[in-house]
Amino acid sequence: MEEKFSALIAYGLDQIAQSLSSDGPSQSFNVNWEAYESALGDKNTQDDLKSILSLVQLDRQNPAKEVFYTPQILTTNSIMRVATEAEKSGNDLKGLYDKFTVELTQIEKQYQNDISAYFHCFYHLYRKYAWAIQGNYGGEGVSLFEQWKAVAALVISTNGNWKNTPDQEFTLIGGDIPGIQDFVYTITSKGAAKGLRGRSFFIQLLGEAVIQRIVAELSLHVVNVIYAAGGNFMLIAPKVNEVRMGSSIADILEELRDKIEKTLLKEFHGDLALALAWTSLTISDIGTQVFSSNASRLLKEGIASRRRLRFSTIAFSDWDGLFSPQGKVGNRYCVICQTPLAKGEGTELPGQDNIPMEARGRSCNTCHSFGELAKALGNAEFLSIGSRKPQKSEKWQDILFEVGNHWFSLKKEQEITYTLNNADFLHKSAQGFRFIANVTPHVTKEDIDNPDVEEDEEKAELGDVRTFSQIASSALGIKNIGVLRMDVDNLGMVMIKGLEPRTMVATSALSSAFDLFFSGYLNNMCQEIEKEREESLYIIYSGGDDLFIIGAWDLMTPLAEKIRTDFAQYTGNNPSLTISGAVTLEGKKFPLYQAAERAGEAEDKAKGYKRDNMEKNAFHFLGMNVGWEEWEKVKGFRRDMEIALNAGAPKALLQIMQNLYAQYSEQMKSHKAQFGPWEWRGVYALSRMTARIQNNNDAREAIRRLKSISLHPSQIHFAGLAARWVELLNRKEN
Repeated sequence: MEEKFSALIAYGLDQIAQSLSSDGPSQSFNVNWEAYESALGDKNTQDDLKSILSLVQLDRQNPAKEVFYTPQILTTNSIMRVATEAEKSGNDLKGLYDKFTVELTQIEKQYQNDISAYFHCFYHLYRKYAWAIQGNYGGEGVSLFEQWKAVAALVISTNGNWKNTPDQEFTLIGGDIPGIQDFVYTITSKGAAKGLRGRSFFIQLLGEAVIQRIVAELSLHVVNVIYAAGGNFMLIAPKVNEVRMGSSIADILEELRDKIEKTLLKEFHGDLALALAWTSLTISDIGTQVFSSNASRLLKEGIASRRRLRFSTIAFSDWDGLFSPQGKVGNRYCVICQTPLAKGEGTELPGQDNIPMEARGRSCNTCHSFGELAKALGNAEFLSIGSRKPQKSEKWQDILFEVGNHWFSLKKEQEITYTLNNADFLHKSAQGFRFIANVTPHVTKEDIDNPDVEEDEEKAELGDVRTFSQIASSALGIKNIGVLRMDVDNLGMVMIKGLEPRTMVATSALSSAFDLFFSGYLNNMCQEIEKEREESLYIIYSGGDDLFIIGAWDLMTPLAEKIRTDFAQYTGNNPSLTISGAVTLEGKKFPLYQAAERAGEAEDKAKGYKRDNMEKNAFHFLGMNVGWEEWEKVKGFRRDMEIALNAGAPKALLQIMQNLYAQYSEQMKSHKAQFGPWEWRGVYALSRMTARIQNNNDAREAIRRLKSISLHPSQIHFAGLAARWVELLNRKEN
């Protein structure tokens, strides 16, 4: 393996030197790289890297505007630096190459006697500098980093005469973790806020743990991972009958799947499982549409089959153990997940000194550890993975070790350390970097000092994760929580026919592009929205193509709008890539599983919103659907209402507008004509209100606009929503 690592480093250096510096070094290594490159797909003739998302087309008659990346260092800000052909400008390629060589020299000095560590650092350094450079093979939208990564995956998966030609057959491995939604959200509101992000992040680490074990047991590397997000992953490995450590690839995978499922059954009693499958992949299919139409499709079908057959191997070997009654003797339960607890088991929740001992709430060790994980994650700079057991391990770490044979930590205490959301990893003495969406609200001094804040768990301490009550207290108007769910529309169709050909390397590039936005850039958007009201947003999950965020309700609509607007910019306003979402409002003590379900149902309504031969690309708020192209109308009505109210117009204005919408809506339900008595009633009421306002022309004009526009059938829907919105913003009590 050491010789392969050395050869791949030399190949990468040669490629980036040719792209950025005409006088760069030429790395000599006796490997037929062309045989690997040609397997990736078409040779590229473009100089600049097109955004692969701008190349997606579901409607061939309505193509997107092509947008480009220019060579630059990867940061959470540079993710968004895309430009049209007309906007492109010159770049200091030589300067970028010089920066690359400075950091490369640092790696060489530090790891000159450890080629494995050197290769790992090189992977992340190459991603940092080559992510926005056009590759030479794999087609448009494929970066030089993706090209190098794919070549490296084929080299590492090839045995025998790897210097001359890649193997003719490989294995495509895929996995999914069923039960994620129920595991994360089916918990009580008692103590939920503290551990919620921990539960979600644990799922991300669980998928990582499975990947780490597969990579280790098959003697692979992170370059073999085609994508990994949201509990789903895909890897390329040697052919199924290849022998590693005395067993075939297929036998190793079957044994590994059985061991992991037994661990998950023991720890989570069937709530989480592993659907692991694999299929053959020929070298001739890797760079063609056959990759997606055949191998990728068969793999997806295999994963779906394993989802239906979860724990089936355990059923054959241990039927009684699988189906025997679960639980422990006694009548105590974890107050968060309701798992039965034996006498004396679990951790007592703080702040219960005045409650009798036998009535005090306790959390199970797993839920307690998720709370500790969430608290640590909020301020974490690092994620480390390795073989050394921490001096004091948490339950979540123990479970991940059982699954993946690796220890995970948010401290620099393992062999491999990643910086979080900071690609400048060498200056932090780390070996790589990761992007994760990680905005977590922490208890403020005001939370501690304000006696009016209703605590839902225990006495607050600085640094703790804010409770839902504390988050709600920072909202304007009604003191409610907002729950935001969003995801990309038609992603299944995008993956099936949106990109042709969707090769292996294009699949990797497409997945990476989505994840950069939802894992890398989302933090920036949240921080901008809450900059005037910090500690008010809580990212529960974001990655792949979807997100789930909780926060002060009034911040959720501007956040949803910004996510949609920036996503459109990111994709070059691609009509084939839209995003729908919903915000629901919940009380301070809301049952989390119901809130997640309500938000999911609201999001489905947004996706089902049809208007003028359009569907999806919409937003559901306060019980109403609005297309994103219509959202400015709602905001315009809101502005007019606020202008009028601030000038002294009575609050009855809001009730008038809501009544008009209610009358119109009722009329439409009875299938009557769009026009009706509600129109003249509205004109009369608003005319009287205008006449009462004598000294403020802005207010009079605002009410006149409401009278002339909102009473039109096509507009009253938006005016009614705006009135409800303004009412909640101005309400002083629940």
